[in-house]
Amino acid sequence: AVSAEIALAVAVMLVVGTLTAQAPARESLGTETREEVRVELTGDERGATLTIDPGTPGPNRFRIDIDGEPLSHDAAVLLRLSSSDQDTGEKEIAFAHGDANVYTYEGSELSLAGDWDFELIVRPPDAFEWRGYGNVAIGSVDVTPAQSTPSWVLSSRGGTSGLLLLVFGVVVVLTAWRTARPRYRMPLLAAGVAALAIGMVISALTRTELPGIVATVFARFG
Repeated sequence: AVSAEIALAVAVMLVVGTLTAQAPARESLGTETREEVRVELTGDERGATLTIDPGTPGPNRFRIDIDGEPLSHDAAVLLRLSSSDQDTGEKEIAFAHGDANVYTYEGSELSLAGDWDFELIVRPPDAFEWRGYGNVAIGSVDVTPAQSTPSWVLSSRGGTSGLLLLVFGVVVVLTAWRTARPRYRMPLLAAGVAALAIGMVISALTRTELPGIVATVFARFG
């Protein structure tokens, strides 16, 4: 009986070593490449830079920085979008005035990947309107799948502590139940049950799915 308990303890500790050697599970499903893109809008009056963040199909944040002297706060700044790759028609969006010659907008007009043409239209209240043009390729989101990890892999150091307490509790309870003298049996059982309870609480808090392992051990060796 004693040799069986020793074999059980050794086997469970080997399981502990295997689990703690595994890489932790990733929290996200993958890593997305979502860098911003910039488009130079050239015209006969001024230049401007259109920044699209991220540079993938929407939703996106648009920002237009216009060169030169500050425009009137009442100037209308519009952007027309069309794609030669997709049959989306022409879309027109109005930008809100920010600081100096900075104009911003948020939306999902870039709904598909492909080549997009942009036409900037600036209409000052006290001057003729002027336009700028540019083109950019909007790519699809590049997602690198995360390597799957079994649900029983420990999620943290707290999970390791919980597992060690569970193992300790299992060994103590089985030893007390099978081999301990009567006067030592109840104190050992109490200590083992306490270790099991604390280990299960730590495992639950760290989302470690290990209580099922304890139940399996009891069913096999109990």
